Amino acid sequence: MLLFLFSLSDVLEEYAIGRSRTTIKSLVEMRPESAQVRPNGAELSIPLDDAEAGDVFIVRPGERLPLDGIVETGESTVDRSSLTGESVPVSTEPGDEVFSGTINETSSLEVRVTREAQEPETSRLILLDRTIQRSVAVLRPSP
Repeated sequence: MLLFLFSLSDVLEEYAIGRSRTTIKSLVEMRPESAQVRPNGAELSIPLDDAEAGDVFIVRPGERLPLDGIVETGESTVDRSSLTGESVPVSTEPGDEVFSGTINETSSLEVRVTREAQEPETSRLILLDRTIQRSVAVLRPSP
């Protein structure tokens, strides 16, 4: 009976780790590949790798936020369920932090980039997931 319970716990652990990997991978894949910026009054679409901290990008209703940042202008609700698991969209206004991969819902926002494309909040989640997996592997008793 004890051997069965240990085996079952291993299977459930692998299942949970697989689901977290899949969820994080889909979150990274959902991020847009470009951002809409307005440097001189004219709106341009630039690749995320070209965006730098301090740039301001525009997000229209229904679009995913391409980068992490602070709301400069506009008020909206943002669906962060893919990142935080919150079931209700969060009201955002100037000064609030928003994260890449989340969805702007009700009105346009202008957001100042705080983290470049190589270091979004989702990257922190991936690093945390890998750290947890390594810790579990170390703590797991050998057969």
